[in-house]
Amino acid sequence: MKEFKLEIGYAFGGGVVESGIEMFAEDKLDLLKKVRRRFAEYCYSNTELVEWIEGSDDWNKQVNDEFLLELIIDVDDTTFNLALAEGVYFECSEIS
Repeated sequence: MKEFKLEIGYAFGGGVVESGIEMFAEDKLDLLKKVRRRFAEYCYSNTELVEWIEGSDDWNKQVNDEFLLELIIDVDDTTFNLALAEGVYFECSEIS
């Protein structure tokens, strides 16, 4: 298990919601799934994610691991963002 630190906030100067959140996960994809479950109120549903990312009405597209991997945006070697909703940021860093 790896240890990650997470900060959640509103984009465009909207302020930080929570910071210093420590979570354990196998990898970035596992972390993304855990963040979606734990902080569901800040994340788009599967249907909303598909509409936002794909920009279409193809709501039947399966939200599988391949789709979710596209939502992980590397910033540098240890920092990355999770694209889980428009207007909300999820900034993550690996600390172990």
